[in-house]
Amino acid sequence: MRATANIAAVREYAPAFEIVDRVLAANGAAAKTAHAVNTAATAIAAPFIGLAFVVGLPIIGFAVLAWAGLESSRAVDLNLAREAGLERLADCIEENLNLEPIFSCMRITA
Repeated sequence: MRATANIAAVREYAPAFEIVDRVLAANGAAAKTAHAVNTAATAIAAPFIGLAFVVGLPIIGFAVLAWAGLESSRAVDLNLAREAGLERLADCIEENLNLEPIFSCMRITA
């Protein structure tokens, strides 16, 4: 439904674009000048727009995290987390699995 509404809105603006295209087509020099100005403005503004995204998005991200309740961020030690996970897995296996037959086959004393 929303996509249909957007397509309908674009169709309403189409006559305005056609009028601008006809005026620019009738005045070849004006069309070239308008295109050159548009291209130059885009080329000049592009680095600043990119800079705004590079600088602004992390700040916005931090603001959203603070709003969500994150008081401080801390680095995660992946080796320590992996070791803790393996310890939990080993404890769970020792508690819930009878290892005596496996140890006897391997000739290991528990």
